[in-house]
Formats: sequence, C-alpha cells, structure tokens
Amino acid sequence: MIFRQTRSQMNLNPTIDLFSQHINNLLPRFMSTIREHEEIAIDALNQTWKMEIPWIHPPIHLLPAVQKKIEEQHIEVMIIAPLWPCQIWYSELVNENVQSFIHGWRNQILELETSLIKKNLKLSSSKICSFLMDRGPGKEEDTHDGLNECKTYPQEQQI
Repeated sequence: MIFRQTRSQMNLNPTIDLFSQHINNLLPRFMSTIREHEEIAIDALNQTWKMEIPWIHPPIHLLPAVQKKIEEQHIEVMIIAPLWPCQIWYSELVNENVQSFIHGWRNQILELETSLIKKNLKLSSSKICSFLMDRGPGKEEDTHDGLNECKTYPQEQQI
C-alpha cells in the first residue's frame, strides 16, 4: 500500500529496495539486512547507492546513519519513516525533503511480523510518512520547494 501510494503520489520509480529481505522486498533488486539469496548485497550502509533511486524503509535506529549516507553520496532517495516530531532525525527529514506525504496510522497500514505477534507486541500508533530527499549536486539550496503539509504541520494533515 505505502509503496504504490508513494510511487503514484510522487511520480517516483525506485530502482532498488534497501534494508529488506527476500520475504518483504518490494523491488526485484534489493539489499538485505541478512545474508540470504537473491539479494545483490547485504548491509546497505556499506554499499554505494549512486546510480540508483533507493527505496529506504530502514529500522528506526538506523535513520541517522541513512541520512548521513544520503548527504555523503549526493543522491535522490525515498525514505519511509514514522511521524515522530521530537526526534532529531525527523526534524532533518522535514527540513531537507523536496516532497513528503503522510500515509496514515502505522498500526492500520503495516502488517505485524510473526515474531511480534508471538511476543504479543504491537506497533506504535504513530503515522507513517514518505520523504523524497534529493541531495544531488546543486540541490542543497533548493530543498524547500513543493512541500506539502507534512513539512509544516504534519499532525494536522488529513489522511
């Protein structure tokens, strides 16, 4: 749902899915979080993302490292992250994106993994956002054009 909605809303065609596994990859080309089969590489943070338009839905604790990698490689990416305004990484996503979109409540649009169900754990009730980041050459100064309400007043945007 998030993948199709983001591609349609932002007119984006990602070329590689980072931080996924063969059971949940959204694109034929993906980098896995663990060594399996069919992935083109493991440990996306230690690979180059140049010449790609990455789809990135990382573990939350890796968001600062992902942001640093985007800045270092000067590329366009799509990041999926929760709407958590009090986090430093969230402020950077909001201030540096060229386009953003709120999808809805996390617990209504994401499926629980079997391991979470077995442990009787639930997803937080935050909303999920897509952020189009374009850090390509010459883009650093132009990152505030075309922002929707997710940038300024994300908690008030209607789903």
